[in-house]
Amino acid sequence: FQAEDGIRDYKVTGVQTCALPISGSGNYCILVQRIEGVRNFAGQTVTISFYAKADAARSISLELEQVFGFGGTSSSSVQAIGATKFSLGTAWQLISLTVTLPSIAGKTIGTNDDYLSFNIWLDAGSNWASRNASLGQQSGTIDIARVQVEPGAFRTPFEIRPLATELALCKRYGQWVAYSQLFYASLASQGMESTVAWSEMRKSPTAAVLVADPNKIGRAHV
Repeated sequence: FQAEDGIRDYKVTGVQTCALPISGSGNYCILVQRIEGVRNFAGQTVTISFYAKADAARSISLELEQVFGFGGTSSSSVQAIGATKFSLGTAWQLISLTVTLPSIAGKTIGTNDDYLSFNIWLDAGSNWASRNASLGQQSGTIDIARVQVEPGAFRTPFEIRPLATELALCKRYGQWVAYSQLFYASLASQGMESTVAWSEMRKSPTAAVLVADPNKIGRAHV
């Protein structure tokens, strides 16, 4: 794969032990990437491509799912779109799948959180067979790199965007802030606060403080 130099720069490793040691028809292990907005690619042909390898001969399955959000009278999700199983070896290989997504005409989108889900199944009990082309249960390690979902019937070279662009896109969904920059207290009866210029986010965020002691420098996750 000399034409795909630097495959490992955009790699994730999935260790398929999440369904073990207890196997069962309802168990599964899956990598999910939600693409904001169920209208994306609706009624269009899309091509999924990435590189993958495993620690031994194994399989993975791909599936697209249209989720119409939550709240209101949203339509039920459409699953098993393009469900296809692929065999893997121990060397990097190109995986490519072209599929036409259903139209969403006549569907009702909920008041929040509608999306197109791209699912990579690593392991699945029999209850999920219709969504993953009967992948079955297994355990092991799978590496996945350079994932791309794009409109059209043909794969194009992996798009490497500037890191600043990737960071800005990520901050739409989550941000980390050192809360010592936001507020601190030297005594129980004292407190100070400063403002931070937040990047605009997908919706009103919630915050979680990850350090229990407020007198220690930590981070707030939004």
